[in-house]
Amino acid sequence: MALEVVAMFARWWDNFQESCDIRLAVGCGCAVAWVLLVAISPVLSTASTFIGAGLSWRSGIVVGGVLAFGLAAIACRRPGKLCDVERRSPSVPPLAMSAVLSPIGAILHQSIAGGIFAVVAGLCVGCGLAGLILGWAAPFSAVRLRKRVVATVAAMFAGGALYLIVVLLPAPLSFAVALALAPTSLFLAMTIDRFPAPGDETDSFPTIGGTTETGAENGGGKAEADTIAAAEAETRPCSSAGHPDLTRLFGPELSLAIVVYGALFVLAGHVLPEVELAWMASVLPGIANVGALLVSETVLTLYLVKRIRIESPRTAYRPATALVAVGFLLLPFVGDAGAIPCMAVAFAGFGCFLVYLWIVMGNMAQRWSAAPIPTCAFGFMLLFSGIVLGELAAWTLYRVPLSFGYPAAVSIVSLFMLVVLAWSMADGSRYAHETAAMGGVPFSAPVSSSAGTDSASEGRGADAAARLYAAAETYGLSPREVEVTALLLRGRSIPYICDELFIAKSTAQTHVRHIYAKMNITGGRQELIDRIEGSD
Repeated sequence: MALEVVAMFARWWDNFQESCDIRLAVGCGCAVAWVLLVAISPVLSTASTFIGAGLSWRSGIVVGGVLAFGLAAIACRRPGKLCDVERRSPSVPPLAMSAVLSPIGAILHQSIAGGIFAVVAGLCVGCGLAGLILGWAAPFSAVRLRKRVVATVAAMFAGGALYLIVVLLPAPLSFAVALALAPTSLFLAMTIDRFPAPGDETDSFPTIGGTTETGAENGGGKAEADTIAAAEAETRPCSSAGHPDLTRLFGPELSLAIVVYGALFVLAGHVLPEVELAWMASVLPGIANVGALLVSETVLTLYLVKRIRIESPRTAYRPATALVAVGFLLLPFVGDAGAIPCMAVAFAGFGCFLVYLWIVMGNMAQRWSAAPIPTCAFGFMLLFSGIVLGELAAWTLYRVPLSFGYPAAVSIVSLFMLVVLAWSMADGSRYAHETAAMGGVPFSAPVSSSAGTDSASEGRGADAAARLYAAAETYGLSPREVEVTALLLRGRSIPYICDELFIAKSTAQTHVRHIYAKMNITGGRQELIDRIEGSD
């Protein structure tokens, strides 16, 4: 049993090293830890963002973040190194700015009691925070989807672990370690820039300006790839200057979701303004929040890997809404003692959404050949705009006399925002089951398709699936080998299979060897196709 556990861990570690550069995970993890320390810990400050108590250091951070991300979204669209679409390493200038401004802002805040100078110190930290986030955008946008997902989740876990370590240290030491996070992130980024990981230069990734790899190495799929690339190029959301239009790229649904989640993050933190200062002076709320996030991401990761075994955007997104809704729904019923658990559950949902958003922004930059920094800057500008909206909403609800109390008002408003978000993303045509035969238009079919064509296509798909499962039963293929075989029959390459099934390259190659050995195939993919088609 012990040997099996060791072997499983060794196999997992090899797959992880193949999918993610350790320096990338730790360097971006330092950035995540700094963001968490700024947002929800007393290590750097015990000031609140609640504007009912006046402007503070954290208020300056919000304003500085909005300005910095907005300027980056505009300025970085001009040609230059920061707007390089093909850049694969972290952007050192934004990280260097963060390594300077972040410690300066934190030290100034510790030296100044309050007032306008505390807000100025917060502005420095907000600009540094923006640089820390934008500096790591490029490498996540340059790798294939599987590596992007693995690196994002690994960075989140590393950042959460670093946060828990820092907040549990004694006060002077924790502050010193926190100040070292941004420079450490810069150092690791510089090592990646100077010494790229083996295979980074040759790791191809599909964009609308390049060739999509779908199996050309095996003689199949190239025509399909060219067709897909041409179709995507025709619908590319460009502005008049030729750059991808970020407003069209994000679209109204995703943009609204980002703003709403930013507002919900603030409302979750302001559930009890009377005791918020006491909460900010304690490490318990922050530990509860980060702990809930780590637990939820662990459960989600295990579910994706062990149950459905593929990278599913729908499965990755849905827990965010569910967790936030549960946290706000229970708030009016649990009293003051249960406010911290409710806040932690809602924060876990917010964190899950940020993980999802980071991956999606990398997908956008890669698919539409958009520069990673302005794409990421636009997304976080929307997020910080939502934070500002949430601050205004919390202040308004607190000042308005309500018979059912402030926590219930926060719960009602938050759930209403989630309902609006769900309504904006709902499409009744998905569930209408209209067909061309009844005079409607099937949702998943083009307008010119007919019922006969749909039936024929479905029949061919059913026959192919039946032959595949018959061959699997004959040759004793495992469920995962059946999935790999289905992709091989469609002309997919090993990198495509890795992304589709969320497995490492070595694992995919092992599955292919096992399939060929069980079926006694020596002539390659064409012999596999002939064998499956002849298994009626």
